[in-house]
Amino acid sequence: MPQPARQLDLNLLRLFAAVLQEGSLTAAGQRLGITQSAVSHSLNRLRRQLADPLFVRTTRGMQPTAYARELSQSILPALALIQEGVDQQTRFDPAASKRVFRVLMTDVAEMLFFPRLMPHLSRLAPGISVRATPMDRSLYREALESGEADLAIGRLPPAQRDFHQQLLLDIPLRCMLRRAHPTVGDRISMKAFLSHPQIAVSEPGQVEGLVRRALGRRAAQRHIALDVTHYLVVPAILANSDFIAVMPVFGGPQALRQYDLKDIPLPFKLPSIQVVQFWHERSHLDAGHQWLRRTIADLFGSGAPGGNRTHI
Repeated sequence: MPQPARQLDLNLLRLFAAVLQEGSLTAAGQRLGITQSAVSHSLNRLRRQLADPLFVRTTRGMQPTAYARELSQSILPALALIQEGVDQQTRFDPAASKRVFRVLMTDVAEMLFFPRLMPHLSRLAPGISVRATPMDRSLYREALESGEADLAIGRLPPAQRDFHQQLLLDIPLRCMLRRAHPTVGDRISMKAFLSHPQIAVSEPGQVEGLVRRALGRRAAQRHIALDVTHYLVVPAILANSDFIAVMPVFGGPQALRQYDLKDIPLPFKLPSIQVVQFWHERSHLDAGHQWLRRTIADLFGSGAPGGNRTHI
């Protein structure tokens, strides 16, 4: 009697398919990279397990028995399905893919990346969708680790074990104000900066934290006239007031012209905002994930228009 299917060796089923399709033990061995004697030995094992000759010699080569022909109706599609699943790791066709990528990012990152990224994806991969998800940075690790999200973009925590990151942009911090400001020209002194009415962005707070650390005890002297929680609202407020604000210079000259703003040097030194893409080891070798990361790096990373730093 045939042995239960759970005891069958998958390699023997691959051998069965090769002999069936090649009609020759020698050709099947060449296809699988094994000797003819190894093919004969393995085929005999499978014959014993299935209690059937499976193939018989004829003038037209090795021909399947009636049982083998019936068995092939299940074995060949199953092997093809297994191979398709294995190939997904190394093969990805963006033009045909319907994949949904879930990306963690802030509203500022959305404004910085999507106007260029989405038209590019629409041309190369019209079936691909991107779901942008705002989330507290403290939850990024868990979301990427669990698979709830595929990728994170922004100013992220230092890389941790089982995570990878790639630096895309260095965005400088400058003093932003309206172009026709009545009292501030192309420079601002420390005294004027501390006393001038300012807009502070306390959430998510990265810039504000950098400013406070750089100023030290002088930070208490700043005149914070307005504290908001989103960067994107600041340009419209600056355009209609005499406030100033410390802001990352994103969007370039076009964004400044839209609100008739200017950016000038700060009277103290601040590090730039480093924007990276950040992902978990579970996605590192996925072909589709690699394609998306490479696409983003090509558009925004070193050597790309808008990119100004090398990868890490």
